This record gives sequence, structure tokens and C-alpha cells, in this order.
Amino acid sequence: MYSQLKHYFFIFLSLVSLNSVAQGVLYLEANDIDLGEVASDKIITFALPLENIGSTELALNEAIGDCDCTSLILSKQTLKANEIAELKVSIDTKGYDGYFYKNIYITTDEFPFEYQVKIRANASKTSDRTNNVEWAGKSRGAQFLVENKRFYFEEIPQFQPKVQKVKLINTGKSNLQIKAPATELVHCELPTTSLKSGEQTELELHINTNTLGFQKFYYPILIDDKKVTFRIEANVIEAEPNN
Repeated sequence: MYSQLKHYFFIFLSLVSLNSVAQGVLYLEANDIDLGEVASDKIITFALPLENIGSTELALNEAIGDCDCTSLILSKQTLKANEIAELKVSIDTKGYDGYFYKNIYITTDEFPFEYQVKIRANASKTSDRTNNVEWAGKSRGAQFLVENKRFYFEEIPQFQPKVQKVKLINTGKSNLQIKAPATELVHCELPTTSLKSGEQTELELHINTNTLGFQKFYYPILIDDKKVTFRIEANVIEAEPNN
């Protein structure tokens, strides 16, 4: 078996608990919302609740839109643990007729630092919906953010492991189950792990290779029912001989 596997990457995945690290975590009911039919050539307004589900204070740095037609006002700049604020959104639909799409970005002082909200609506000249428009949020299931899923290592000496740490944070209100399925190419010492709401952990990818040259490898883990795939590329070079 070893001779069959020596030409591939081996990844040893361990989970280092960072649950004791206190930080603020922003919770959004949805990151993909539909306003439905709204008035054309008017200013429409609606509100998004923002909640800190973390254990410490969270600073809301700013909220910005992707066009000048969007105005955003935060009711608070700082959220204590379990505190809720409101983001008031105003969109000028002048000249809009039919479906349109917008993006909002909310930045904070804690990882992952930026949260994106996608908005869509159908502007109609026959609609009178303008103020305090109710919206429908898209169900997202498990809510989490991974720091990075793609890595490229320009040079790795042959037979010398490379360790890459990756942050994972639970941005939802339910526990997450994390699994690293065993495969022929992966040796995992990762039990099924539960990550509570607002908690984070750190994955360690231990990358080894016995083959010189460029290598590419895809490694999946499961977070509840969602597959997260890491893409790893590396150029393996000859190790310098020991004197």
C-alpha cells in the first residue's frame, strides 16, 4: 500500500480547539434576501437585524453598498455580547424597471472581518411598496465561514511536511458537526467535533509529499451536510543534503 501511495500528497488533519478564544461574532438571519415587488422611481427602505452571538464586544466598522443608489445607516457602532442592532437600508429605484440586484458589505473588527448580503427586488411602476418593506430570507442551513480554502506553496523540500492553519467559525445559532472522512490518501485523527454558536476552531493541514515536481490535491471535509473542499497546490523540490 505504501508504495502505491508514495506518489501522492498525504494530508494529516487535526483540530486544535480555539473555543476559549473570546471574540464577537456577527449573526445575520440571511445573506441572500428577496424584497419582492417594490415601487419604481422611489426611495424604498427596509431594515436588517444584526446580532452579536459572540462572547465579547464587537465593533461594526462600516456598512457600504456597491452603488451610489444605496444608503446605509447603522443604529449602533458597537455591539455587546448578545446585543442586537439594526441596519437601515435605503435604495433609490429611479430608472429601474424589473429585477435588480445589489450587494451590501458589513465590516467588523473580528474575523472574518467582512460579511456580504445579497439583495434582489422587482421594480414595478404599479407597486406602492416603499417604506419598511418586508423581505424574505433564503434558508442557508449550516452557517459558517472558512478563512481560506485554496493554498499554493511555491517550494516545499521533499520529505519535509508543511503545516497550514485555517480558521473556521460558526456564524449561526445551531451547533455544527465537523467530520474529516477517511480516504486512502488521508490519515485523519479528527473525531466528530461539535462547534457551538459563535465559537471558532483552527484546522491544521499537515502536507507531505514524496514526489518531486508540481502537485495538486483536493481534500474534502464535512460541516453538517455541506462539503468544504480544500485545494492545495505545491512545487516540491529536492531537499538540501545534510552535511
